[in-house]
Amino acid sequence: MLGEIYLATGEYERAIEALEKAISMDNDFAEAYLYRGLTYEQMGNNSHALQDIGKAKELDPNNEKARQHYDRLK
Repeated sequence: MLGEIYLATGEYERAIEALEKAISMDNDFAEAYLYRGLTYEQMGNNSHALQDIGKAKELDPNNEKARQHYDRLK
């Protein structure tokens, strides 16, 4: 996923754009919400991060990574 690559390379604005595009194509794409949340966290926006990671956890309750990040941010 392009958003993950941009996140990993520190290109946060591009990551947000790519992940928003993925979400617009599939509103139930838990991984896109998770990585957008992680990107927001890196940008210092913890409220948006918590919201997106919570959405990822809601869409995919078995996603351990989403649950761990959500619990850490709470």
